[in-house]
Amino acid sequence: MNSKKKKLNFTKTEIKKVEEIENPDFLVSISLITIKNLKDWNLIDSKKFRECLKKQIISDFEGGDVNE
Repeated sequence: MNSKKKKLNFTKTEIKKVEEIENPDFLVSISLITIKNLKDWNLIDSKKFRECLKKQIISDFEGGDVNE
């Protein structure tokens, strides 16, 4: 004997909730790319990499406390 699968009945609100989850209006993708990543991917040369590191060291050094 073949048994028929019972068809599930959903309310309109349940269907709407599932549709909202499955079909979002927009997607957000956030990624952080560092100077080291750019260097590893050969998107910047070593000279530019050194310049950026020097700028970063100087800005970190001069940052200090607000009360100084």
